[in-house]
Amino acid sequence: MIAIAIDDLTPEWRPHKFVTTPLWSKDSIFRQPPSDEVDAAWARIADLGVLVLHASDIESLGKDASTVVQAPASWGLGSDAYLGQLDGIHLLHCLNSMRKSLYHNYQYYHPNGTSAAYLTHLGHCQEALTKYLMCQPSLELITFNWVKHQVQPFPDFDITRKCWDFERLVEWQDEHRVQSINLEVWKELRRPDGVVPLRSPVLNEEVNGR
Repeated sequence: MIAIAIDDLTPEWRPHKFVTTPLWSKDSIFRQPPSDEVDAAWARIADLGVLVLHASDIESLGKDASTVVQAPASWGLGSDAYLGQLDGIHLLHCLNSMRKSLYHNYQYYHPNGTSAAYLTHLGHCQEALTKYLMCQPSLELITFNWVKHQVQPFPDFDITRKCWDFERLVEWQDEHRVQSINLEVWKELRRPDGVVPLRSPVLNEEVNGR
């Protein structure tokens, strides 16, 4: 049986200096134009894993476990297995989706155009990232310098922050994710008999054009 407790996820803090590197530097992979290498870098940090939560974990989030999707018995995870994901990885997924839809990247990722549902997806991504940045705004300060080839002061975006060890977070997710899940398995999930569905959220209605 795979089981985790939210308390098992503890932050490992470290100072990290965010330095603006040249566009084509390997250290600025997240700024570069689309390529297999760039996509691999984004895919690694935005790879949403499905995790197993206990009913007690869900209750600690202020949610009713009876309304949360349980893993099917066929998955062999036990009766106290509920499905969840890390929001921090979800937000990186949102940023990656928006990156792919920038006008200069659009043709590379969407040569055949996109559906109305995808536009709803991007609207969700904008909202999710905006609300998070408003919820936990950075209080770091940006200073200005006098620099060559610039008459006015130029902002110094190099900042040292106190950060989670993100690599440890990715490792933690990989240690606890349900390895057997793929898109095909997820599409096969159906509501069990006797479960009373909750009201459909706005996002779902928008995606389905209702």
